Amino acid sequence: MTAPGGPILTVEKVGRRFGPHFAVEDVSFTVDRGETVAILGPSGSGKTTLLRCINFLTPYETGRIHVAGRLVGYRDKDGRQVRDKESNVADIRKRIGFVFQRFNLFPHRTVIQNLIEGPVYVLGLPRAEAVERARKALSMVGLSDKEDAWPDQLSGGQQQRVGIARALCMEPELILFDEATSSLDPELVGEVLAVMRDLARSGMTMLIVTHEIAFARDVADRILFMENGRLIADEPAAAFFAAPPTPRIAQFLARSS
Repeated sequence: MTAPGGPILTVEKVGRRFGPHFAVEDVSFTVDRGETVAILGPSGSGKTTLLRCINFLTPYETGRIHVAGRLVGYRDKDGRQVRDKESNVADIRKRIGFVFQRFNLFPHRTVIQNLIEGPVYVLGLPRAEAVERARKALSMVGLSDKEDAWPDQLSGGQQQRVGIARALCMEPELILFDEATSSLDPELVGEVLAVMRDLARSGMTMLIVTHEIAFARDVADRILFMENGRLIADEPAAAFFAAPPTPRIAQFLARSS
C-alpha cells in the first residue's frame, strides 16, 4: 500500500565500508507511510548494516538517508555533508523504532519499567502517561499480564514481544526489525510473527530484515533483495514471488522455502 504524504524513508546511493570492502554499496529505495517492506538476502549481504545506517547506529559514508524529510546523521555545510550534532541524531531516532535480534531488555527492571524508560527519559513524558502507553503496548502484543514480571521469567518469544512493545511505546513513525525471530526456538517464532503481522495490518510502517520467506510473502507490500552489499531487486511482493526477477533469486527462494 502507499499512504498519502509520500515516503517516510528515503535512501539514496548509500554506502558503508568495513576495511576495503563495502558492506553496503550504492543502495537506493524509499518506504512510504503505512507500507511494510521486507529485506531478503543471504547472510552477509549487508541487510543488518543497512538497518543500522538508517538510524545511524552505524554511520554511512556515502549517499543520503532522510527520515520524515530530515537528513539522518549529517547536515549540509558549504556544499558538503558534515557530521550532525548528537542531539539532532537523537531527535531523529525518536521517530524510529528498532527491534533487535537479541532482546536487549534491562535484566534488573521489570517489564513495565523497561517499557517506560524511553518515554520518560527520552521523550520526557510524565510517568503516569508513560505507564498508560506501556500498558496499551503490552495489550497489543498479548502480554498485559506480564507487566510486573522480570525478563528472566519470560520465554524468548515473550521477551521479543516486550521488545516490540518497547518500540511501540515511543510511538515511532517507522519500525526497523532486524531478524526479530532469529534468536528464538522454532516453537516460539510464530507468536512474534503474529504480533508483527497484526502491526502490518494496522498500518504501521515497517522495514523488516527476515529469513522467514513465508511470512514475507504473506505480510510485505514490497520486497528488497540484497546480495554482496547491493540492492539487486525492489519489487511488489506479489510479483517478486510469482516470478522471481533473476535466476539467482529463484534459487535462493527455492532453497529457503
